[in-house]
Amino acid sequence: KKYWENIPVKMHPQIRSREACFRSSSRAVNLAKEYNTRLHILHLSTADELKLFSNDLALNQKRITAEVCIHHLWFDETSYSELGTLIKWNPAIKTRFDRDALINGVNNNLIDIIATDHAPHTLAEKGNSYFKAPSGGPLVQHSLVAMLELWHKKIRAELGIGGKDAGETKRLFSQGYQGSRFSFGYPACPNLEDHQKLFELLKPERIGVTLTDEWMMQPEQTTDAIIVHHPEARYFTIQKK
Repeated sequence: KKYWENIPVKMHPQIRSREACFRSSSRAVNLAKEYNTRLHILHLSTADELKLFSNDLALNQKRITAEVCIHHLWFDETSYSELGTLIKWNPAIKTRFDRDALINGVNNNLIDIIATDHAPHTLAEKGNSYFKAPSGGPLVQHSLVAMLELWHKKIRAELGIGGKDAGETKRLFSQGYQGSRFSFGYPACPNLEDHQKLFELLKPERIGVTLTDEWMMQPEQTTDAIIVHHPEARYFTIQKK
């Protein structure tokens, strides 16, 4: 009665509550244990759910596994004020404590897989009011870049320069932070053959990464970059010979 049709999107994690997430996941895990069957839990979103899983076995020996979506590693409830229904997902984005716990869960192998949402909603659809805006988003094509940026964010924090990150998400995508990331084949480093120099230095063949005759890396989606954290580092363009 207080809001009627005008429910603030920030209330989404209360409507799609942490209690509901934990109860549904724990019930499924308990049934799997009771009947000794395999189970994979999708879309963890709370720190509480991590208690249901273990990391004392190798992945190929686990009978109960879990995954988290990239958006639950990136956003927290403070993001609703800026992004609104654009980050309306089910299960809902929860607190910063939950987000950080999920990141730790990935790092210590409680979580086995990082997944994406891939609902093909348009920007116009996502811009509707709370009840009319669909949940989900077209993330599958952005997952690798999002993971790289998340790792970059962690490195900046460890170097003590994370506090210089822009508060608004859209500014982060226009270099609203200290430092730059330069990749071969882009305007600042246009020569793809320079991959060879990096290969000689890092020897990525150790992990199965190779170069094709056209200086492209295999497997597909493999990426590399030169990360510069100097406060005056900026993107620039040079003419390819």
